[in-house]
Amino acid sequence: MRYKLKILDKHKTYEYVLRDIPMYEWDSILGFDVNQETLRRELNNLSVLKKISTLMISPAFFDEFYEIINANRRHSFLYKYALPTILFAVQYSLLEKVEGLREPSLVYVESHQDANGNFIKYSHIDDKWNYESLVSL
Repeated sequence: MRYKLKILDKHKTYEYVLRDIPMYEWDSILGFDVNQETLRRELNNLSVLKKISTLMISPAFFDEFYEIINANRRHSFLYKYALPTILFAVQYSLLEKVEGLREPSLVYVESHQDANGNFIKYSHIDDKWNYESLVSL
């Protein structure tokens, strides 16, 4: 399945197409028999996160993500926190089930692609999903 990943910045909104990948590719990087805690730890390993994001988003994504973090250093934890959770949730088809992903964030999944190739925006995405509101909390 394909999704639209959005990253909010003070000056613009970055948009990427995010997709799940074959389980073989996922397991080739993270291992075959791992529990959720191991996955969480591994997805915090930068080299693993870069490999996974290259496959799920694009080869240029990780460097662009760090450019955004560098430009928004004060709020870097808000960017870093969401990304591994989103990748995990997309890969295991849990995006709609992870309650925390329904809360406004600087990194979020805005929409999913339907059978006709159209991206359908999630109903919980509203005006609260904006940079100024989120960094002022």
